[in-house]
Amino acid sequence: MKKHITSFNSFVNEGKVTEGVQEFTTDSRFTDEKSLKSDILKSAGPALVKLLKDNNINYGPISAIESRGNRIEFDSKPLTGDSLGIMQFGFLNVWINTFGGGQMPQVKVGESFEFTPYIIFDLHYSYQHGSKTVGPQGSNGCSLYLPGERRSTIVYDIVKAEFLTNSQAERAKVWG
Repeated sequence: MKKHITSFNSFVNEGKVTEGVQEFTTDSRFTDEKSLKSDILKSAGPALVKLLKDNNINYGPISAIESRGNRIEFDSKPLTGDSLGIMQFGFLNVWINTFGGGQMPQVKVGESFEFTPYIIFDLHYSYQHGSKTVGPQGSNGCSLYLPGERRSTIVYDIVKAEFLTNSQAERAKVWG
């Protein structure tokens, strides 16, 4: 795996960041941007389900889709009715998603195809207020903090096709 450094001009902590620079890497599985994006979109949803399950949150399935602005969004079925417990009397539905981050990796084509190896997201859940009897009353959301975490930031490791919690990313020195 070859690494190169270039100037950092993306979302804070996007890729391995040290004092304003961002690393690029290579992987023989990815020969162009199309193969890279395809793998991310195929693998990121199941990786998010695994991260949640590893943190005792049973939720899924989740799929990743590319949205405008070269970003990744997650799509899933919301929790509704009895699955919301007492919250069903104030919420029509609740779903896990991300809010912020999710920028597709930067790429560089030279002697080899290179890319930034991490995608940063802020884990979030959204909800629609209301009830069966009064109908929708607006929507909102907030950060979702995994057990033991002080931040809602999660990191997708493209090469390993897995998510790291913020504290795992710190221990792996993703931040530099």
